[in-house]
Amino acid sequence: MAFEVAITLPWQALNLAADAAKDRMNSGANKALNHATVRSRNWLTRYKDELMGALGELAVAQWFDMPNFKPPLGTFHSIPDCNGVEVRSTDIETGRLIVRDNDPSDRAYVLCLVRGPDVVLAGWMVGRDAKHNQWLSNPHGYRPCWMVPRAALSPMHELRYGAMSIGETA
Repeated sequence: MAFEVAITLPWQALNLAADAAKDRMNSGANKALNHATVRSRNWLTRYKDELMGALGELAVAQWFDMPNFKPPLGTFHSIPDCNGVEVRSTDIETGRLIVRDNDPSDRAYVLCLVRGPDVVLAGWMVGRDAKHNQWLSNPHGYRPCWMVPRAALSPMHELRYGAMSIGETA
């Protein structure tokens, strides 16, 4: 779509993302967190999901021109993923922006489509705007979530130039 942004990550980003995925899995294991609240995943699937998430965060950081960004560890819901926004990543071409009931409503959420080093920033939406019944779904039968289609997302350039104050207007 015309309002999406294509990012190509440098090879060093893979190392950062792989370290972040490993560290996040170790941290979760050390805290005995349940990572099957959304769907049942084996450790390989979970590693892939963590890797994709970190790659999406690095792509958003590159777009925001944050060359020293490192994907955060252990900040689940306490602070946003990158530069005041939450990042949601998928490798599904028709993927949707997923927002859950425990996600802060006053933050912007960016949908990233990850294809290795090539990441498409597909658009964004504020959490409270995503939490509408028309997008409520429960695809894995574990827990409902809002799944916003790409066509409903705002263009990335609007986030770049206006979203830094989203939390202040809530």
